[in-house]
Amino acid sequence: MRRFQAFEIMDLPGCPAWVRAGEVDALRTLTSVVRVHRATAALLAEVLRAHGERRVVDLCSGGIGPLAWLWRDVENHLGKSLQVTCTDRYPQLRALDALDDESRQRVCYHSEPVDAGDVPVELGGVRTIFEGFHHFTPALAERVVGDAVQKGAPLVIVEATERSRWGFLVASLAGLGAIMSAPLSRPRHRAAFRTARDLIFPAVPLALSIDGAMSALRTWTPTEIRAIAAPRLAPGWRVRSCSWRPLGVPLSAVVVEPTPREPFGG
Repeated sequence: MRRFQAFEIMDLPGCPAWVRAGEVDALRTLTSVVRVHRATAALLAEVLRAHGERRVVDLCSGGIGPLAWLWRDVENHLGKSLQVTCTDRYPQLRALDALDDESRQRVCYHSEPVDAGDVPVELGGVRTIFEGFHHFTPALAERVVGDAVQKGAPLVIVEATERSRWGFLVASLAGLGAIMSAPLSRPRHRAAFRTARDLIFPAVPLALSIDGAMSALRTWTPTEIRAIAAPRLAPGWRVRSCSWRPLGVPLSAVVVEPTPREPFGG
């Protein structure tokens, strides 16, 4: 299936703010309920250990994705405490309100805008991008990878979408998943409102299903990401990929990194 640089409703300038915020909230809730990203925890811990890091800089965080809860699984594999700094071109600091007290000790949000293609040097650590890379044009994708290599930051790109018929179908069901998980939304006092809103006037679930389908069509395959990264690798750097199928959801990760300081799993 050929890749399309398709639009997503939440990216359009004319998208109502409440729809965009609703999609972000719904995605955060859905990923915290289904937790397919748990499959990536061992890999993230492996990369952190190999490069002597305990810091994760999450790019394109939006309303905070899987790392809002995934940090616990990563810590369990790493055997050390973790610090996650979320960043975005348009920081959503209110997303921290959805975190429990323990998560707030591990997860923070950088208050200044951060360009994923030009990350400030003071934001050191292993970089991650969860479900954000497919938004990039080819030129921006190249710049994001090139910036990580130039500044010596390992980069882990994770996508829970796939450019295939199955991936398109799964992503199209995101709106249904949002409706079913709405009662579990955080903060808890907003859950009843979101549930009623989505059932009575399902604009957010509909937009989420459309955007999910568009995400599948614009997803870069691991092979394509490897091809983007290869010409930009400095001596001693490498790129590798992994894939999983938790609950039938297509999940992949591409790691762009320097030669590890120690063997993986050590």
